[in-house]
Amino acid sequence: MSPDEAARRLRASKTLKRISAAAGEAPLFLTGGSLRDRLLGLVTHDIDLVTTGDPRALAAMLGRELGGRPVRLGREPHVAWRLATDVGQVDLVGAQGSLHEDVLRRDLTVNAMLWRLPHGPLLDLTSGLEDLTAGRLRTVRYVNLV
Repeated sequence: MSPDEAARRLRASKTLKRISAAAGEAPLFLTGGSLRDRLLGLVTHDIDLVTTGDPRALAAMLGRELGGRPVRLGREPHVAWRLATDVGQVDLVGAQGSLHEDVLRRDLTVNAMLWRLPHGPLLDLTSGLEDLTAGRLRTVRYVNLV
């Protein structure tokens, strides 16, 4: 799959458009298995999000706009906010450090991509899209990053 194909698929998602509209100007990225599965054309009802902003405030905003009350999961520094909404289960975390550092903490390259909502771009520091297209699994830890 080409980056252009991936972008077309993600920009067409009504669910992602709703989430983006609900988030307003907040910096928000689709990531993890929910991004991977969408790129594969699979239907997914869980949405993994990361923000460089305030995750608690953003979770509250998403809850008001999408319906659902955010529930805190975990302890500092590994806190996630989960919402059960009419668009599916939404999990939101704050980036751990910069986006680049957040990507490096992930497990597999196919789960380490980030899509900036609503229109992109795709941040793919570990060649996850190439691995996804090739049907290959590689750990982020062993990727030679430039």
